[in-house]
Amino acid sequence: MKKKRQERQTRVTPIDTQAWKTIAASFLVAAFLLTSRPLILLFNPFLTVVHELGHTILAWLFGYFAIPAFDFIYGGGVTIQTQQPILLIAIGIYTGFAYLFYRYRKNALTCKVLLGILILYAICAYTPLHHSLMIAMGHGSELIVGGIFLYRALSGSGCCHMIERPIYGMLGFFAVLYDTRFAYRILTIPQVRSVYEEGKGGVLHHDLVRLAGEYWGVELSIVMIGFLLLSLLTPVIPFLLFRYQVVVKEWRDRLLLKTRG
Repeated sequence: MKKKRQERQTRVTPIDTQAWKTIAASFLVAAFLLTSRPLILLFNPFLTVVHELGHTILAWLFGYFAIPAFDFIYGGGVTIQTQQPILLIAIGIYTGFAYLFYRYRKNALTCKVLLGILILYAICAYTPLHHSLMIAMGHGSELIVGGIFLYRALSGSGCCHMIERPIYGMLGFFAVLYDTRFAYRILTIPQVRSVYEEGKGGVLHHDLVRLAGEYWGVELSIVMIGFLLLSLLTPVIPFLLFRYQVVVKEWRDRLLLKTRG
């Protein structure tokens, strides 16, 4: 029993003092930035780029040609994409799947995972679900990038200089706190919600309004509550990934092994 407990403890990575200091300082700086409108406007382009890249990447993955851009008329960003998937891009996606199956053909575990991903991809690609995913991935990419940056702040992974860790932490917390604040304000302040529901120039609807009304047929409040919960959950995920990185690396190595006995 004691031996099992020791083995379990060795598989859990402790968070050192430097990491706690980095996280605390990053959180305080990010929280301070959100108290000043000029500072929010200064860092907004970072979120805009991440947001539009999220739309763009998902569009390409489902076969659409897309280009991210800044919206110099109404502010923020916009992703310009084709209305229909392009056959050549779709062929490229399935060719990529075929290559991965061939590359890891001797690893049964990886092939099973790839098959599961392919089935899920096909279900999304040939149903309206992929439209919902492309729209949701704007705000979703903000949380994903925020989580990645928080993991780098915790672990120092990918950092060449010590100063990078607090910068990653600050940007990660800024993304998470900004989205948390955004969802909370729409849920609690009628004027903010009204402006958001009007969209850009009264013509272009915002992402979460489209998801609620056009695709899911639910109240905007329900979507916002879900987004608020995801925003609050985001910092927990990099924390768990860091703590159990030994287990994560074991599974990663098993999946990336070309031959498996």
